[in-house]
Amino acid sequence: MVIKDYRPPITKDLFEKDWLPVFNKENDFEKIADLKKCSLKHVKNVFSYYRDFILYSDEKSDLFKKTVALLKIEKSSISYLAETFKQSKDTIYQIIIEIEKAGYALRNEIYKGDKVIYYIQTISNNEAAIIISPKSRKVQEIKCLFISDFHGGCKQFAKRELEETLRRGWEEFGLRHCYIAGDLCDGINVYNGHLNNLKYWKEEDQVAEVCGVLAKYNYDYYAIGGNHDYSWEKRGGPNPVALIAKEIPDFHYLHSFAVDIVIEGVLLRIVHGTGGTAYAKSYPLQKYLGNVFESGEHRVIIDDHNYEMKILLFGHTHQWGIFGIFGTYAFLPGNFQFPNEYTTRRGLVGPQGGWAINFTVVDGKIKSLTPIWLEVSNNNFGVHSVKLD
Repeated sequence: MVIKDYRPPITKDLFEKDWLPVFNKENDFEKIADLKKCSLKHVKNVFSYYRDFILYSDEKSDLFKKTVALLKIEKSSISYLAETFKQSKDTIYQIIIEIEKAGYALRNEIYKGDKVIYYIQTISNNEAAIIISPKSRKVQEIKCLFISDFHGGCKQFAKRELEETLRRGWEEFGLRHCYIAGDLCDGINVYNGHLNNLKYWKEEDQVAEVCGVLAKYNYDYYAIGGNHDYSWEKRGGPNPVALIAKEIPDFHYLHSFAVDIVIEGVLLRIVHGTGGTAYAKSYPLQKYLGNVFESGEHRVIIDDHNYEMKILLFGHTHQWGIFGIFGTYAFLPGNFQFPNEYTTRRGLVGPQGGWAINFTVVDGKIKSLTPIWLEVSNNNFGVHSVKLD
């Protein structure tokens, strides 16, 4: 297991007296470190431990909740939100930043040429859902590979490691189905200085590099797009994952950011998360699970049948781990991008590899599940069996 218990970096009394007022006024960790005359790491530790207290303890709590509720049902600009809630644009912008930090699937897109509108991605009953196979009363064995975050086209693309993971899944474990949680390509202009980290600046070249690896093995690929893939759409181009689907046989582009898949009556959800993870490696996943179970979004109706999410594949964080939470097997699937200055700063640094999954199902219920982590970073082609608590 990856989740760790963190001891308070400072006492609660000291936090409420000396730190909370600073967090309420300032959102930049580096500036807070300067003000408190401490390390950036210490600031992040304080924020991580007292995160919910910071986000929900002051007068901004109601505004935060109202903004979240609105963005879940409609796309809105900063100006529209400011007018609706009778707040300044600066205040709304800070709330938007806090929503992203809190782990919500906050998205933005360009509207009518220059206006940025925001919304929170949710799973609906009629959108982004497919049935691969319905439930059966016979015992069914499912073998598959969980991977994510290739970032093809960047200078740090771990091409050899991705190929080795695919090879081992195919040859050593007999896997034939592969699920990918987004960011297959590195995109363009995702962050300041992004161009300096790109090997290929054209979408078709990034797609070709990824296709060159995936085509070597005849998996049934199922993939969603991530925020880096979406960067091409924001520039008016096609989603690169859709372009890959045109080139690779049995490659299925399912949706951007999230999809529900029914396999032998079991609901697998694939999500590409948001935000950085420097403050706590597993926090985005935990926050997402907390949000969907609180809102009831872990239950969906597909073709008039009720399903409850039992397996979650959660990309974007570049971390690896498996968690048994709320009756759900939740997987962080690693990545195939070696660190650069941006990913290091954002905490998006983890091992190269993937999950070989073997589970049995009867009548839509998981009877057993065996996950094996295939790590291929630093030329260490290892296998790590994982026992769930």
